[in-house]
Amino acid sequence: MFDLRPLFVALLLAGSLAGCKQANDPEPPPNAPAGPEEPAQAAAPTQTGGLLERLTTTMVDKQQALADNPDLVVLEKNVFSVTDPITYAGKAYFSTVSQVQMAAIKQWVDGHEILNDRLPTFEEVDQMLKQQGIRLQGLYRWQKYGYDATDGSISILEDAEYKRSEREKAGLPPEE
Repeated sequence: MFDLRPLFVALLLAGSLAGCKQANDPEPPPNAPAGPEEPAQAAAPTQTGGLLERLTTTMVDKQQALADNPDLVVLEKNVFSVTDPITYAGKAYFSTVSQVQMAAIKQWVDGHEILNDRLPTFEEVDQMLKQQGIRLQGLYRWQKYGYDATDGSISILEDAEYKRSEREKAGLPPEE
């Protein structure tokens, strides 16, 4: 039986001597000026987004948010309708992300209720999200997650007026 250790060491040594240069890296020009280069101009901030952009969002106290803005619409989950398969795949992905995050938080709420014989307060849920480093995603700009401490439910709160204005800015009809 062969001892493969010397072969392994030789391969490691050959790999380290060969360097880390990529084959497709462009060669520097042979007559490059030796003078100091001027610092690159800061790139102009690009405006990202669009109507379908999802942002990292926050969890809000559902009762407080509804008291502050009674026009909010309460959704159990994101529902979408599309006419082409490409849009369907994108919207389905983000809808699934929001549903999975809501289910995971609901599982923590249920576990807290079992251990403490009470539902967690909004502050406890918010503290858990911060401690665990959980970034809530998968919602439109006009939506927020809402936690209701009275029954432990998690829902999506949608600002219909903000949604209408965003669709109007994008040149889309008021409703899908």
